[in-house]
Amino acid sequence: MVNRTKIFRSVIAAPLLCLGLLAGMTAEQRTHVPPADVAGYHAGIRTLLADETKVPYFINRWTGSDVAIPEAAQKLLRLNAYVSRRYVDNDAGDTARRTRWADLLIVQCSDSSDMDGHWPPNCYPARGEKLEFEHARKWTVGGLEIPLNEFHFVHTNQGRTVRRCVYNFLIVPQRGIKRKMDDVRSAAADYRQRFFGAAQVQVIMDGDLPQIEREAIFADLITPLTPVITAINTTGGQP
Repeated sequence: MVNRTKIFRSVIAAPLLCLGLLAGMTAEQRTHVPPADVAGYHAGIRTLLADETKVPYFINRWTGSDVAIPEAAQKLLRLNAYVSRRYVDNDAGDTARRTRWADLLIVQCSDSSDMDGHWPPNCYPARGEKLEFEHARKWTVGGLEIPLNEFHFVHTNQGRTVRRCVYNFLIVPQRGIKRKMDDVRSAAADYRQRFFGAAQVQVIMDGDLPQIEREAIFADLITPLTPVITAINTTGGQP
C-alpha cells in the first residue's frame, strides 16, 4: 500500500524548501544598499573635493595647478569625484636645488568594484612603466595613522631613464585607511558596503629624490588633507 503521508510530505517539501530559500534571499536583499540611498554621501564627496579651502592650491611652500583627466578616462573609470594637481616647490631661498614637483591624485568611485582600474601595479605598467619594487609603510601624519604602499616605477623617455615614486593608500568608508586592494575587493563583495564606494590617494614624485625629501613632501601635502581623508571614511561626506 502506498504511504499517502510520505507522498504528501515529498510533494509539499519542495515548494516549502523553495519558499524558505526565497524568504532567505528576500531578507538578504533587504540588507543591500541601493545606490539611491547613498546619493547624498557621494554628492557630499563631490562638494568636499571641489572645495579649495579643504583641498588648497597653496600648501606652505607648494603651489598647485590642475591637471586634467581626459573625459574618456573619467567615463571609463566611472569617477564620482577627483582631484588631480601638480604642486611645485616655490621656495626662492634655495636656488641651488633643482625645481621639485609632486603630483597629488585623489580619485573616488561610487562603486568600490571600479577601483581595481586605478591600482598602481595595474595602471602604471599598462602605460609602459616597469614596477621596480614596492614597500609597505605606515606613517602618522597630522595625527592620522596612514598605512600605505611605496611603489617605484621606471620607464624610458627619449632615451632618458625616468624614475617615478608613488605613495599610495586607499580609503574604504567606515572600514578605514587601507593599503591593500584586497580590502577594497572585500567591500565590493559586500552589498551593504559596495555602493559607498572607495577612494584612493596618490602622491607621485621624482623617484631620484632622496628618501628623506620624498617623505617630507608627502607629509607637507597630506597633513592639511587629514580632515578630508577622515570625511571620506565616514558616510557623512563632510569634515
